[in-house]
Amino acid sequence: MPDAQTLIEAYRNADDEKRIYLFLQYRTLRSDFVQIEHETYQSRLHQASTSDKKGAFCSVWRSLRAGLAYDKS
Repeated sequence: MPDAQTLIEAYRNADDEKRIYLFLQYRTLRSDFVQIEHETYQSRLHQASTSDKKGAFCSVWRSLRAGLAYDKS
């Protein structure tokens, strides 16, 4: 059996299908695997909220610019 650190790194770098197999095979490391999933989820959530804020800022700017263009007509 590979050492725990090697398995945790393999899990971190694996795709979803490989992660399921590792999760089911190594019961003693499940809490570590769940922690990795939580970190991955938080990272994706943060990236999504950051991109939403940028999109919202652009939308507001564009709507203000469009409103000003209509006022000048």
